[in-house]
Amino acid sequence: MQKKTENRNSKVTIAVVRVLRPMIRLLLHFGISFKDFTEIIKRVFLEESRILLLGENAEVTSSALSIVSGIHRKETSPFLKNPISDSEFAESLSRGSGALAVVSEWISNPDYLNSDNKPQPLLYSHSDKNTKSFTALSERIMKDVRAKTILDELIRLDLVQYDVDTVTLKQDAFVPQKDLNEKLDFFAKNLSEHMQAAATNVRSKKPPYFERSAFHDGLSEEDIKQIDSHVRQKGMDLLKDIYNMAKELAAKNPKDTKSKKGHITLGVFLNHGDKNK
Repeated sequence: MQKKTENRNSKVTIAVVRVLRPMIRLLLHFGISFKDFTEIIKRVFLEESRILLLGENAEVTSSALSIVSGIHRKETSPFLKNPISDSEFAESLSRGSGALAVVSEWISNPDYLNSDNKPQPLLYSHSDKNTKSFTALSERIMKDVRAKTILDELIRLDLVQYDVDTVTLKQDAFVPQKDLNEKLDFFAKNLSEHMQAAATNVRSKKPPYFERSAFHDGLSEEDIKQIDSHVRQKGMDLLKDIYNMAKELAAKNPKDTKSKKGHITLGVFLNHGDKNK
């Protein structure tokens, strides 16, 4: 029985690693480190463990949360006593870790802002300790990492410009990109809905959700372009058809807010990148 369980868990682990790879690529692209990720995962484990206990009508205590999540009581206790929102958690994380912590200090500390409250360009280094420099700022925030390493990372993330010993923060670093926010909202909703359906199908003996994909190899670049065009047209037709159907059905339902209301999410995607990634 133990061997059977270990084999099952091993297969689950392999599947999760495969699912996580593109997610980790995304995190690295935006400068979110392993340390940040562990804090994110810890928070999700605690939240989902609490939801699990509530669903089983069990008392949600620090000890119970620790047993279910595997996280020490010294961390489950503060989680229960001082709950914070996702936005507060994300803000505290971005302020406190990695090269992005240097950016956070740069855009929020009045010492580094001009009269318009915009981040000032900084000399990379300066012998006068009273003169503001990127090196001094970096050492203030991350004492165990060289300023050059932090600069290289911020250049990789396309957040700063380095020219003639001066480091300038790009506008994207302190002014949210509307199109990026929209992409991330779209990403979070679509992926979480699909993951919810897929995970439920794996846990259930009889998968309750429709989830199918079409796969094919041996296609030329021109073939893929043709398929892509076809999917864009047919995919949009399907989405519009289902939306209109749902709209008509919902209109027939009673307006009583006490009536049980459900929702659907239908997604269509086409991937023609490296299948091994």
